[in-house]
Amino acid sequence: MIKEKLHLLEDKPGCYLMYDKNGEIIYVGKAKSLKNRVSQYFLKEHTGKTALMVSNVVNFETIITSSEKEALLLENNLIKKHNPKFNILLKDDKRYPYVKLIKHPYPYLEIARNLKDKKATYFGPFSDSSAAYNSINILNQLYALRKCRNIPKKECLYYHLGMCLAPCINKNITNEEKEKIIKNVEDFYNGNALNVKKELVSKMKEYSEKLDFENAKECRDLIEYLDHILIKQDVELKNNLNCDFFAFSFKEDYVSMANLIYRNGILIALDKKVIESLNNEEGYESLIIEYYNHHVIPKHIIVPSYINALLLEEVLNTKVSYALKGSKKHILEMSAKNAKKAMDEYFIKDGNNNALLLELQDKLNLEVYPKRIDLFDNSHLQGENAIGVKVCFENGIPNKKLYRKYLIQGDNKKDDLSSMREVLYRRLFKIISENDYLPDLIILDGGENQLHVAKEVADSLNIKVNLCALVKDDKHSTRGLMNADFGIVDVDKHSDLFYMLVRMQDEVHRFAITSHRNKRSKSLTSSLLDSVEGLGKKRRDVLLSTYSSISEIREASVEELSQYVPRNVALNIKEKFNNNTD
Repeated sequence: MIKEKLHLLEDKPGCYLMYDKNGEIIYVGKAKSLKNRVSQYFLKEHTGKTALMVSNVVNFETIITSSEKEALLLENNLIKKHNPKFNILLKDDKRYPYVKLIKHPYPYLEIARNLKDKKATYFGPFSDSSAAYNSINILNQLYALRKCRNIPKKECLYYHLGMCLAPCINKNITNEEKEKIIKNVEDFYNGNALNVKKELVSKMKEYSEKLDFENAKECRDLIEYLDHILIKQDVELKNNLNCDFFAFSFKEDYVSMANLIYRNGILIALDKKVIESLNNEEGYESLIIEYYNHHVIPKHIIVPSYINALLLEEVLNTKVSYALKGSKKHILEMSAKNAKKAMDEYFIKDGNNNALLLELQDKLNLEVYPKRIDLFDNSHLQGENAIGVKVCFENGIPNKKLYRKYLIQGDNKKDDLSSMREVLYRRLFKIISENDYLPDLIILDGGENQLHVAKEVADSLNIKVNLCALVKDDKHSTRGLMNADFGIVDVDKHSDLFYMLVRMQDEVHRFAITSHRNKRSKSLTSSLLDSVEGLGKKRRDVLLSTYSSISEIREASVEELSQYVPRNVALNIKEKFNNNTD
């Protein structure tokens, strides 16, 4: 059916959807020419992720669009709707804080870690939360912003201090008054900090004349913070530019993306990712669109000349251009160097790896070159929070995209052999049921006993896979290998092959222990939050969806937590964590 449909493809822009045997969409792409792009998948030879995807395709559909812009928008919407497993899905793993301006019914500032409220205005991202808090503190000092998250029924101290117009009791606040405050806030975050500094200097003098030295000192500290910002703006980039600089590096089936993030002329962060890609020929624009599903779009984006800037400009509705000279060109070149560096770090090539893997193939008498090696390990604490893991090495290099965790479900979680049997069964069964990749070699860390378990599982599933195990001496140190026939294979403890095997063993141990600690820590956090007075299920769910880790909740200030729960509950949370320092 696929061959017949290839003849019907048209030389027009559009999107294509790939289906597996279950009728599920496993990949969505866009193309300038559907005929050329889709045909390449089935008429050319592929490797890696592309080959795996194509091997799963039993049907495809195409949607013709009137322009490349429409194809790009449609692709983005289809990916968000269907979440295909072979598409690249960039996530906001950095979780940079933003300042959120809520304009209605009365202006209010708070820290935000997601961008879900479409009615609000966001500023940032900030490289750390303290910088965001300092900026909010400055503006709350100067302007009559609402200070209470929820408008109370009566005025508070800020009204009597002249720092709030009290919308709680003052229903006649004009739109002009509110718009003036909003404009002052937006001017500040858009780089006009000099006017704010003048107001702070004026306030400091006023407090000094009244002998109110405590408030005068606070104004002075805020002025010093502003001076620090202004100096950095001068040094980094003029014109208070809000701009993202994108560059890419390509190797085999992988693409790395680096984004230097400038806000108000300050380089505040480098965001970089390396992803396995199926569509490198036309995928750069799609990657940038996907990136901005999770980030605020700046006023200006600068891209390399091989990217369609005009297309991005139409889709993102912001200025997108090339940098051909001057400081912007220099920054774009820095972004390109970071993209290449990210790729090099991802593929740290040991010149001897090829020879070492050939040596390993010879020692174990394998029919295939062990390009892809899986290792397994378990970790638990007296049977609690038991977890199994798999790590994968390709050409002797860790491929963390193929790492996996397995929550142990068996009754006897203290029994390492029982846990290993469960993990191996689940992994090998997935290879059969979902046509997942079959490794060239599986290395077991637990010697002869685990090797027996692995052979039993493989035989029970009628799957042929190369197996071996690391064997240890009386001091529990690795001394060699055991082949599939349970024969000992000596490896010189001073050889490069031995060191490579130890690196693999250390990595699977590290991943197992780290995964176990994270699971145990999450269980501890959940139990701690369950016992916080005033923190019910809904409030707990809000916290757990807002913060990505235990350390974020622990390090959050009472003020930040108070944005999501009442202040007295935030104080209870801090007290609970302070009393549980493990």
